[in-house]
Amino acid sequence: MRILLTGASGFLGRAFLQAATQEGHQVICLSRRPPPENSSRLEGQMEWIQAALDQAPWERIRRLAPSACVHSAWITSPGVYLESEDNDSLLEVSRSFLTRATQEGVTQILGIGTCLEYGPCDGPLGEGSRTLPISRYARCKQALSVWLEQHAKECGIRAAWARVFYPYGPHEHPRRLASSIIQSIRNGETVRLKTPASVKDYIHCRDVAQAWLRILQTQYAGPINVGTGEGTSVLALAQTIGRILGRPELVECAADPAVDSNAYMVSDPATLHTLAWQAKVPLETGLKELAEL
Repeated sequence: MRILLTGASGFLGRAFLQAATQEGHQVICLSRRPPPENSSRLEGQMEWIQAALDQAPWERIRRLAPSACVHSAWITSPGVYLESEDNDSLLEVSRSFLTRATQEGVTQILGIGTCLEYGPCDGPLGEGSRTLPISRYARCKQALSVWLEQHAKECGIRAAWARVFYPYGPHEHPRRLASSIIQSIRNGETVRLKTPASVKDYIHCRDVAQAWLRILQTQYAGPINVGTGEGTSVLALAQTIGRILGRPELVECAADPAVDSNAYMVSDPATLHTLAWQAKVPLETGLKELAEL
């Protein structure tokens, strides 16, 4: 399969690139950044195009003839992305980009969404659970998913929408939760958790990549959750990291915890399991790997 991948330099994009090429697929990477230093080993399986979404070199892409597109490019910088106005512009650019991709012969699209499209819930979230996006980021993601579903019907292509839960792993932003806790503990700093009781579904980036690949390989269409189905509290996550680094005493709960509007965000992975996918990286194993980087 020839796959056009946007956001190829992001930590999930990089994980997908590795997974896809390992299984013999050719990946055409579109990114504003230059290729990773070790990308030469993928010669023959990867074509790197350094360009923004709205400046994609379509003649070159047409010659490479991708049949599928994984659209993961988006703003994800912690502390910025949830309410950034860039979400609105990315929504419009994404519509134009995916429309052109379809015109150029792409017949299968995998759009990358977020579990934050769902509303507050006290049980596992399935694809049919109520959506109630609170942030601008989640609203724009959901708007793109609605558009993509209609676009696929009108053009006769297959489109899936992967709602990713809480990914972590190599190459993640240093301000993401796991990496920020690791760095603080390494520096001997006390970690005071603002929402220690919040329960999230943490999934390793390699498991996310394998899920995306399986969605493409099975030609699945429609929304699908990408999560493990296992909930872990923020406190338990931090305590695990503290134990791994030998400094559990540095993990504390804030005296006045903040309110988390999405205090329980855990996937029901039943649909993903029907595609013969299972999470393979246990949380503690993944955190140990991240702490060793």
